[in-house]
Amino acid sequence: MNKITEPHWMAWVKWHLYRKRRGPRYEKLWDLRNFIRGLPNNGLMVDCGANVGDISKLFLDKGYTVHAFEPDPAPRAILQRRYGNRKNLIVHPEAVGAEKTQFTLHRVAGVSQASVRCSVSSSLIERDVHAGGDLITVDVIDLFEFLDSLGQKVDILKLDIEGAEADILEKMLETRYDRKLGSVFVETHERFSDEMADRLSKIRERFAKLAIQNVNLDWH
Repeated sequence: MNKITEPHWMAWVKWHLYRKRRGPRYEKLWDLRNFIRGLPNNGLMVDCGANVGDISKLFLDKGYTVHAFEPDPAPRAILQRRYGNRKNLIVHPEAVGAEKTQFTLHRVAGVSQASVRCSVSSSLIERDVHAGGDLITVDVIDLFEFLDSLGQKVDILKLDIEGAEADILEKMLETRYDRKLGSVFVETHERFSDEMADRLSKIRERFAKLAIQNVNLDWH
């Protein structure tokens, strides 16, 4: 059992015993848990970069309908095996982007083997960590077109897509799509490169200037 899927009572005990002294990553996870507990039941969530479904599960347990996007077949198979029997889960094999296209998914060597821990680094953006790994051609959907097709407001949007979030955030700002969404949680990836760091810095400045409150760029 990992720290995301463990029962809330167990997380509460571990938080007060030692996790609150371990730094901001644990604090943010605790804040996310408490945020989810305070939500009404039976909403709509879109999980972009669902991996094996740990975050999706927290919302499935609240009765949310969850659209989980995971283009890497290794973690997606585990997601299906773990939660595929949930009627409120819809799993999508595509990646998400700012426009519809096809792209190469770069994977870490060994991701298809017994452990898929390194699948969290699978990305549309090639990095040194992908040396020796295999490549998969994946379909990329236009995320905003998909959100519009749902015909109702998305209560929660989670973006953890290994650097590809910059394109989506820029389009969100250009269209002010943030006004159509509930809460948005984004893991940003400044560490990938100086260019990515500069790009995301400018994105953050624009969000701050517009005083956008429902988009959390520091959730993870």
